[in-house]
Amino acid sequence: MSRGLTRSIGRDIVRIVVVGGLLVALAAGLASLRIWQQGSVDEQRPADAIVVLGAAQYDGRPSPVFEARLDHAVSLWHQGIAKAFVVTGGKLPGDRTTEAAGARSESASSRGPAPSPRSLRWRSRTLATRSSCAERFVARAAPR
Repeated sequence: MSRGLTRSIGRDIVRIVVVGGLLVALAAGLASLRIWQQGSVDEQRPADAIVVLGAAQYDGRPSPVFEARLDHAVSLWHQGIAKAFVVTGGKLPGDRTTEAAGARSESASSRGPAPSPRSLRWRSRTLATRSSCAERFVARAAPR
């Protein structure tokens, strides 16, 4: 009698683990599907400013990630999405230039007729603080 009860409990545990694994796989699949669907939606619309968040730079030359951000931002600017173009970013100890200054010179030199970006540098390391500063900067610089 005890042996049959142990087998029944063992089967129940296996079933629970299998069903749980299938539910986790289903949830991951649905999340991946939604991410893919949202990624294919173009939500481009006019804006007050294009703000490019800083990323790594190497002695004034933007990293590949920063370069991609700049390329996209300049493309949006050429499409007339916004009149203001702002690049952000600070520098770490030992850096000779800021991310913003490197992006400013890079966007002006290698992308054809590019905007003349305003560059901002903060000691902030968080997106929320940088976003708040950029909003205040754009509000002050906006034509009245």
